[in-house]
Amino acid sequence: MSKSKYQENLIKTVMDKSWGNTWEEAVQEWDIIDCAEDNSLSRSCICGKEQIKYLYRLHNRKTNQWLFPIGSSCIKKFQRKDLQEKTATTEAMFKLLHAVGNNQYLQLSSDLFSRKLLKELYDQGAFKATSYNHYNPKMIMIFC
Repeated sequence: MSKSKYQENLIKTVMDKSWGNTWEEAVQEWDIIDCAEDNSLSRSCICGKEQIKYLYRLHNRKTNQWLFPIGSSCIKKFQRKDLQEKTATTEAMFKLLHAVGNNQYLQLSSDLFSRKLLKELYDQGAFKATSYNHYNPKMIMIFC
């Protein structure tokens, strides 16, 4: 089975900017640094796919090279569980942000919250000590 032009572009770009000699080695060198959301869908992925919504920035810790913008579909092709979890959590964070921005009623349910999202929010300091959690922000982690 032949690779699509997008997949060929992704592989070439990643390999050109990586230290490793194989795809399996190269993809281990990359970390997600941040992500922006483009609701206008005006940007294209490094692979050439147009109209991507989530614009991830990846950094190669061995070569100090960057990939931007790269979409979550291409990140999935790295086949790394940690990167896939990071993209899912990041996109869930954007969904939650939009719900807050639209004044939606927020209920602690799987519709907007996952354990991984709650853990990420906790790690970022979103939960403060209040009387509701007996002045212990770790109380939220009981649910995770």
